[in-house]
Amino acid sequence: MNSSDCICYKPPFSHLNYDTVELGIDETNGRFAEVSIQTCKHCQNRWLNYFIEIEGFSSNIRWFKAIIDNALLESLTPENSLELIEKAAWYFYGGSYYGSGVSVGRGKIIV
Repeated sequence: MNSSDCICYKPPFSHLNYDTVELGIDETNGRFAEVSIQTCKHCQNRWLNYFIEIEGFSSNIRWFKAIIDNALLESLTPENSLELIEKAAWYFYGGSYYGSGVSVGRGKIIV
């Protein structure tokens, strides 16, 4: 199977299609974002997942996910994870902040 034909490229995404390893919390600027690596059970692609929810504000959930190269896994930390997603050729993003749909983005992420 061509990996871009895999279910992990087709929203909506289900946690059932991934093995997830939690990396920790990015506390940069008080974000307290949850950072994890999700490995697709079907094609073995690894996705760097960044999830942030600002409590006390409605419609403020944001998430971002990009394929991460295995070579970057050794240097990956919760604190540099958002930068790595920004450097990806493209990434998925969504959440209630964006109207709950899933979109494709590139470049700088404002959180």
